[in-house]
Amino acid sequence: MRYAKFAILITAVILATASTAIAREGYKDWSRVGENPVCDSVERSVDLMQVPAALKPEFVKKIKASTIERQVVLTTIDSTSASPDDKALAKGIVSQTCFKFFALEYFRDSRKLHPEIMRLLEAKVDKSLYTLAWLKKGDTFDRMTFGSPARVTSTPVIYTGPDDACPIHIYTVKVGNVEGRVVLCTDCDNLGHGWKRGPLSVEADAKSKGDCVEVSFNTRVVGEKVRWGVGTSEGPLPPSECNAQRQGAKPWTAWWGECDICIPPFEYLETRFGGAMQVLHRYLYPVKETRQTLRFSTAVWSRLLYLCLESADGRQTTRIVSVAPKEWQGRHRLEIQDSQWAWIEKHGVVK
Repeated sequence: MRYAKFAILITAVILATASTAIAREGYKDWSRVGENPVCDSVERSVDLMQVPAALKPEFVKKIKASTIERQVVLTTIDSTSASPDDKALAKGIVSQTCFKFFALEYFRDSRKLHPEIMRLLEAKVDKSLYTLAWLKKGDTFDRMTFGSPARVTSTPVIYTGPDDACPIHIYTVKVGNVEGRVVLCTDCDNLGHGWKRGPLSVEADAKSKGDCVEVSFNTRVVGEKVRWGVGTSEGPLPPSECNAQRQGAKPWTAWWGECDICIPPFEYLETRFGGAMQVLHRYLYPVKETRQTLRFSTAVWSRLLYLCLESADGRQTTRIVSVAPKEWQGRHRLEIQDSQWAWIEKHGVVK
């Protein structure tokens, strides 16, 4: 994996002392491009994931629609008006690995890549199908694919590389009441599930980063759901160590509960925003503590944040509150008062 190195966490129970030891066994040379990547099909990689079988076809569709098959990349390079040298450079980047499919982020360091090639490649992927994030040192996966042919680790995996060196695609699929998430590591085409932020990667910056923005609010009861999103005309929020959430006094975690099927109340939100906008971040998660805090970088100041509270089954009317760009006023701490919430019907008609 480019700039990265994974290590296997092997748990051994020592009966004599009734203690548990954790040992790290590193995959050999995973810090270099092309070492131990998954060089197999999307179907094979997804099939190895320990997610419900009903979700796997949808994961395959999403990953295929948001990445580019190897032969399509090569054909695209040949179809451009780039010079022979530019085409040879692009093909050389592809030939560095045996990937069967590529994420756009794989080419992010290819600054000399001909602009026409990049434009055509970008036009072939649907970026709305995933959430882009970056691995942090100490992040873990319950399981991960690796190698050729693809196989899956039998023990958890810990990321030991530097922060923000490996971009990942986070895919979420829901079929009926069944939901699952897999992560594509774009530098090696490894798929992982059970991704968790390491305790230091989201805890430390709360103390060291002065540019984080925290929004706190109270929910009504444990068991209901929080649905939130960010409206913008500028594009998605950039990757940041500030992007996190917590329930009550529990540890910070990465944002979770991506919800592609959640439909924002656009009419209401665009009135608050002051014009047309997109909602590129959408999340839905269950309440386990009545006190909630979301954390962002200061990039949120130019965007609209909305929060909804809804019943566990999603059938009852819900409350909504939003913070428009002009209302941030450079604040790093924002408390949503109980009196600020308005009632809203499920289909977006404000009472």
